[in-house]
Amino acid sequence: MSFGEIYQIAGSGMQAQTIRLNMVASNLANAGAAAETQDTAYRALKPVFSTIYNQSQDGKISGAQVEVSGIVKTEAPLDMRYEPDHPFANDQGYVAYSNVNTVEEMADMMAASLLFETNVDIMNQARSMQQGLLQLGNEQIGMMALLESSRRYPGEYDHGFLSYAGQRIRGAILDELRRLDWRPRPVWQKAHELNDMVRKLTRSLSRDPTDIEVANAMGLNQEQYRERLYASQSESMKSLDDMLTTGSHFTDTDNVIERFSAKKTLITAISKLNKREQLILSLYYQHELNLKEIAATLGLTETRICQLQKQAVKQLQAIYKQWSR
Repeated sequence: MSFGEIYQIAGSGMQAQTIRLNMVASNLANAGAAAETQDTAYRALKPVFSTIYNQSQDGKISGAQVEVSGIVKTEAPLDMRYEPDHPFANDQGYVAYSNVNTVEEMADMMAASLLFETNVDIMNQARSMQQGLLQLGNEQIGMMALLESSRRYPGEYDHGFLSYAGQRIRGAILDELRRLDWRPRPVWQKAHELNDMVRKLTRSLSRDPTDIEVANAMGLNQEQYRERLYASQSESMKSLDDMLTTGSHFTDTDNVIERFSAKKTLITAISKLNKREQLILSLYYQHELNLKEIAATLGLTETRICQLQKQAVKQLQAIYKQWSR
């Protein structure tokens, strides 16, 4: 199984459990809600999961992922209460309340949170293994490219060989890095195009361009422009995941000490940022607001929010590197 397949399985599991948690939140928010009739009463929602198998060109199963195939309402009976004075009471004096079982929902929430954390741990472990293999692989790739250059270089070795071999080694390593990148090629191409356009407009306008100016310059509508912003953010999202798994390692079988230390270190590092950067990270990662919502909250453009978020993550990465020396 490749690293890409591991990321796909764990990522789909995280997405499925996120939907499950959203359903739990909706159910708890409507617990005890009264309705005029039994037909309009709120019924607890539950996601239906299914396994989707991926097939390779030769027809073999090459991976799988979890998918939410639907959302159903539970058939548990409604909570009928005798409240003749209630404005929603029927002719017999009963009021229909939702069938949400708060104890069951809390247990469901704990199970979904545990499964989400398990998928996060799987992705972190796979990324750690991939980084170790990548460091070793780059040395081997560079050596193979050097040997290939020595065979293909015409004539005697001279000063031109250094430039010739250097280009081939650099190209071989870049090809391997692109192959191992979890982002598809169209995603990082879109991110580079957006960043290049923002830098170009910033130089020509001598200020930060607005979202409309960037979108018009690239010939994009609002939805397409937002997709480019999310593609650009994928770099910093990966870097933040890497930082959460760095630091000292402890001989703790349950990783309790390591997780506590990593969380405490991250909190200390975030405190080194300015108030606006702390607020943006909190709104994005803790409160799960998107770029448009954060921009509306702070009165800035989506482009500026994207830049500040990536800048804050890079500063955190620099702080971590400084502490690890």
